[in-house]
Amino acid sequence: MPFTSGEFTGFMKSNRVWHISKASNHLTSMSSGKNVQTFKRRLKKQTSGSMDTSVTRFLFYYLTTPHAANGVALAELLMGRGRRTLLSLTFPDIGETVRRS
Repeated sequence: MPFTSGEFTGFMKSNRVWHISKASNHLTSMSSGKNVQTFKRRLKKQTSGSMDTSVTRFLFYYLTTPHAANGVALAELLMGRGRRTLLSLTFPDIGETVRRS
């Protein structure tokens, strides 16, 4: 296992750094692997367009789709606001427009 030698441990202690390693069966480790599988599956299903276009579309839809657990899109959590999508342009949030003015 990397980063477990006595030299590394001494270095971390001398620099007052806490080294925390997580288990491979930890939920976040498993979910990140699941995300990679989802990404690969979606790319295989893509039939038209270039690889760049396919990756861009996947990431856009992935980041703008609300999460099942909390109902908030990943892009909104990262940036503090929702991304502009075709749906948001078709049905704008009037309350947001009023708050901005």
